Amino acid sequence: MSLGAWVSVTGGHASIILARFDNTLAAEVREWRFLIDGNDNLEFQIFDESANVGAQRISDAAVPTGVWIFVVATYDGTGGADAMGTSGSVADNGTLYVDGEIIASTANDSGAYVAMEDLSAPTTFAHRLLGGVTQLFGGSMIGGPLGPFFTPKELSSGEVRGLYDLGRAALGL
Repeated sequence: MSLGAWVSVTGGHASIILARFDNTLAAEVREWRFLIDGNDNLEFQIFDESANVGAQRISDAAVPTGVWIFVVATYDGTGGADAMGTSGSVADNGTLYVDGEIIASTANDSGAYVAMEDLSAPTTFAHRLLGGVTQLFGGSMIGGPLGPFFTPKELSSGEVRGLYDLGRAALGL
């Protein structure tokens, strides 16, 4: 799967880009989240709700704030204890991109993770529900044909770069 968006981050504000995650129910319903955390790091998380565990990939450095950037997370769907892989290479199970380039990132996996499940969480973007309170995205996000996207296909590095180049030309960047 691949997720992406053109964003301009305010900074210092945890912000969901896209998610299938709902903690407003009596029991959390978690599948995946793509976000910028409170330290301005790009993060992609996947969850195995049956085992109540998850795996994540977090950028090693903060993303630029106050400017338009194109962020993408890819995941090849191979679960297990090494669901997100262990290095920042393109051959990893999970990869993070900023402006069409792979960025250094660190995987944090639970040995008990098996696979995501198709649950009832709605797909949301630009906000999260936390303890029954809606928190909006901290910054701006491009919509329309350049808006946030999800595809069940793991995009290649070349495909991510192509989307970045198209978006940059359309936005005049």
